[in-house]
Amino acid sequence: MNWEQNRPPLSAKVATLQQRHTLKLIGRIARQWLAPFVAGALLLGAGSVSATESWTSPSGLEPARGGLIRSMTTIGSGATASVYAAIYGSGVYKSSGDAGANWIAVNSGLTNLRAMSVSVVGGSQLYVPTEGGGVFRASVGNENWAPSNSGLNCLFVRTVSIPSSATSTVYAGTQCATNSGVYRSSDSGGSWTQLNTGANGMPNAVTVYSMSVTSTGTTLRAATDQGVYVSTTSGSTWVAANGSGGNILSGPNGLNVFDIRSVGSYLLALVEGGGVFKSSDSGANWVSVSSGLPSLTTLSGISGTAANVYVSVQGYGLYKATSGDAFTSWTPFAGATHSALPFPRGIFEDTTGGTLYARTNAGAYKSTDLGGSWIPIKNGLPGGDVHASVTDPT
Repeated sequence: MNWEQNRPPLSAKVATLQQRHTLKLIGRIARQWLAPFVAGALLLGAGSVSATESWTSPSGLEPARGGLIRSMTTIGSGATASVYAAIYGSGVYKSSGDAGANWIAVNSGLTNLRAMSVSVVGGSQLYVPTEGGGVFRASVGNENWAPSNSGLNCLFVRTVSIPSSATSTVYAGTQCATNSGVYRSSDSGGSWTQLNTGANGMPNAVTVYSMSVTSTGTTLRAATDQGVYVSTTSGSTWVAANGSGGNILSGPNGLNVFDIRSVGSYLLALVEGGGVFKSSDSGANWVSVSSGLPSLTTLSGISGTAANVYVSVQGYGLYKATSGDAFTSWTPFAGATHSALPFPRGIFEDTTGGTLYARTNAGAYKSTDLGGSWIPIKNGLPGGDVHASVTDPT
């Protein structure tokens, strides 16, 4: 499977890690800020353009604002669930008690609207990592955000993870040229300490795409641009966990691991160009579990529960694997041009309320009959791609 068909060989990559990180950040920021203007140019239509003509962005296409929904999280379940959505460029939106039927913006104090996700802890505390603004926190029902960055030396935060039974502990995964990796706060985000020093098993400048944390926060797994790292000491020490012998994580572009999830007794990892891998021994050995997935395709992140797991395959839609066969094979769940669920990207299962939430290239959708039918839940949202869904672990 290919994530980037035309990616250059390893020998052509930038020589130093710092240069690679810097170029990644420049490229990502450039794409996200220039995309609205490119879209505006396309809307203006074809025609000749003179050197003296000037351009303005059409209404609604200003930089750093938009509808790229990175994350959704729920409080409660069923028809009365409250839902939060983190929207890249537009901050945080909230649906109060109607399971996503209606939304309003809740951005007071959120000075950086490039929200990467939203997490709720204990039904009362909210965290939002941002790209360039660090971490913000607020209270449920009183969404007045405040930055929470003391000791956080990298403000490009891709993800936060909170142990379900140690809710004052927060882990942040970052992406910067230096001082990047995993940070921990033991006081609910009041202050942060970098956990990867370069001398404790993990380099001190890695990109952390996602993390999996146990309920106590003692064991952490980090998916990075240099493979999977595992700590069983709350981040004090780390070991690379990319397999051994013939049972290793592998991809044509190296150990670029975009996602890692703990599902039941297994770890699932998504490797750039390599597909999905599974480990039953905490990363000591990995086996490919991509049977049934289309070849030479681009995969998105892993979503789901301990019973059902989903991946999005570009151009093909969602595929599903289950615990019944130990997540070894995949079957189509919702196609790329499904009339009721256009271009789906992922699923979140509200197992208590029996509701499925879908992330698509056309916003958010909901099903109350296990995917038999879908309704849009976009009233009040800017619209756009839904990239991830999570839930309050309590």
